[in-house]
Amino acid sequence: MAIQPSAIAEEALKLRPEGADMLVRVTASDRGHTRFARSEVTSTGDVDDVNVTVSVAFGKKAAGADANQTDAASLRALVD
Repeated sequence: MAIQPSAIAEEALKLRPEGADMLVRVTASDRGHTRFARSEVTSTGDVDDVNVTVSVAFGKKAAGADANQTDAASLRALVD
């Protein structure tokens, strides 16, 4: 499944506490690797990675947190 950073950010922004300013940053990457031994491919791999960073401010008070899970419960816990 492809990572959709804009959809993740929109879901997190829907959880914004009333009266708060909130910044959401989603970074995603896709990496692959191939291992060789004796001039032959021995293994390959693919890694999809995502990181969500949330900063919330209430007046002069501010806090931030980040996570690498993007399900609804994890986003709620991140914003809370």
